[in-house]
Amino acid sequence: MMQSAVRQQRYKLKKDFFDSVPLHLVRKTSPVKVMTQMENQLAAPTEDGQPKSATQVVSVVLHQNTKTNHFLRNVGNQVAKRRTTLQNVQAKLEVEKRTNSELQSIVKNQHEEMDGLKNQVQGTEQARIKDQEENRKKQAELEKKIELLLSQNGQS
Repeated sequence: MMQSAVRQQRYKLKKDFFDSVPLHLVRKTSPVKVMTQMENQLAAPTEDGQPKSATQVVSVVLHQNTKTNHFLRNVGNQVAKRRTTLQNVQAKLEVEKRTNSELQSIVKNQHEEMDGLKNQVQGTEQARIKDQEENRKKQAELEKKIELLLSQNGQS
């Protein structure tokens, strides 16, 4: 009788929470970060190609995500010491250095692009000024020719 009630409860929960949601919208990973970490570590093989045991994975993930590991100690699992604050700071510093160097390279590339664009603008500006001077000279020549024609026309 109890199995029937559990089965019916499961059926109701599935109908309420999963049947109304299209399959492409159903999450493939757990919404809990720790569970996703455990699944990823279980799927990844070790260096020697052997799969990790569930106990190892649980102890590693709990060690990474909890401050006090009373559960692991009570179960009899040996826990490696947590990293010291100095090690944490050094690791953060290394990450910041890598990020900083990446940002510096991006800024350097952008400066080079800006210099190229500035040179292109200067070249275009010089060409425009040269064209303006040529147009002024042509206009002055045309005005002289018109004055000459008008003066010759006026004398005749």
